[in-house]
Amino acid sequence: MRIFDRRWALPLSCSLACWLAGCSSEVTPIEDCVATHRIEPICGFHNPEDLALLPNGAGLVVSQAPQEGAATHSAQTGGTLVRYQPSTGAIDVLFPSAASLARRDWGEADCDPPVAVEFAPHGIDLVARDDGQMALVVINHGGPETVEFFAVGADGALTWRGCVTGLEDAFWNDLIGLPGGGFMATQMMPKTRRNWSMFKGLFGFDTGGVDAWTPGAGFSRLEGTDMPFPNGIERSPDGRFLFVGSYLGGELRKIELATGETAGRLELQRPDNLTWASDGRLLVAGVIDTIGELLSCGAGVVDGGCGAAFEVVAVDPESMRGELVLAHRGAPMGGVSVALEVGNDLYLGSFAGDRIARWRWRDPD
Repeated sequence: MRIFDRRWALPLSCSLACWLAGCSSEVTPIEDCVATHRIEPICGFHNPEDLALLPNGAGLVVSQAPQEGAATHSAQTGGTLVRYQPSTGAIDVLFPSAASLARRDWGEADCDPPVAVEFAPHGIDLVARDDGQMALVVINHGGPETVEFFAVGADGALTWRGCVTGLEDAFWNDLIGLPGGGFMATQMMPKTRRNWSMFKGLFGFDTGGVDAWTPGAGFSRLEGTDMPFPNGIERSPDGRFLFVGSYLGGELRKIELATGETAGRLELQRPDNLTWASDGRLLVAGVIDTIGELLSCGAGVVDGGCGAAFEVVAVDPESMRGELVLAHRGAPMGGVSVALEVGNDLYLGSFAGDRIARWRWRDPD
């Protein structure tokens, strides 16, 4: 989730919220990078909104939105996909890379490669394709709305293989890749009507749904997915159910794909990205602070971190009951948009600021 980016500004709703709640902050920015409350910050990133675990111990992919504070794009402010190695602490850029635009055989034949200085990644997902190749799918807000497809090498390197251009007014947030080469992406709201859509969403009206794309068939809107600001998305391992977080609707929704019927709901405050834990539960991250605090972070934390309060909830996909795993406000990490299990730890990403973080979830055996 990143709805308060300057380039995607929402002046009407943000001005109203700022007037109502104030835009000052007690906890943002976090200026140091020191572990507290068993949360270990890892600095050196910018706007690390989403995370994915590479296979074979190759590290974590981090989706970094463009740097704030620049009126125009530049090589220094464009977004990137980087790899973080927990064993060494190394951070290296996977894309853009001069060697990564090898061929175009996934997605649509007429979809052009992303322009490096305009690249603006958001949600990401790893999927094992039917052809045996591991792929990373990435939402890109730079220029026309696209989903980019990358082949993932054994060493974690990325090779661009194609993309799909969204329909008119597409404005996606998160996505899941499909083994057959397609994807499902949450359409948070129309790109050209963001102010009005945000105003509607704040009052509980639907602003978007889930768009599916498959090779040959193209786009379709999935039944039963319309909701106020759809955000994080995951699919059950058997492919029967879809789980979608309604950020402004304040709920996690379980939807049967065959019928579009809602099979379960769980009330959550501003659910953001979803990931699967090793015990079969869904990890749901979300910011639970005031609108004013969200605006303080979203206005652009270039140096330091966002301190907005967040929570991580583990949800049983059968019963739709949730267990609070972690809740925190302030230093050393806030504004959490995703929680990813890696071994005994949770890695946390944020929609704003210069850091991810590691939190020990389970004690080693």
